[in-house]
Amino acid sequence: MKRYLLFVFQEHYPFGGLNDIHNSFDSIEEANKFITNTNLDLDLNFFHILDRIKGKPYSLNKKTKLFEQIDILELEKNTVGNEPYTN
Repeated sequence: MKRYLLFVFQEHYPFGGLNDIHNSFDSIEEANKFITNTNLDLDLNFFHILDRIKGKPYSLNKKTKLFEQIDILELEKNTVGNEPYTN
């Protein structure tokens, strides 16, 4: 398995957790190329990447079609159907 895991899910139909892994990549640049060439509907799907080494999340900016690193709390706020996790 490569370093960057791509999670793809729809607002109303997420499988959850590891079931949402769609692909993996060696670099963010490789993931950006995949998104540029994909036939996945960018408007209906959510796209997140997890860096397996550093544990850092990325989210797809649908305007630029590029993945951007985000704060984990921002990821929780932007995940549809879930309230931010608090411990």
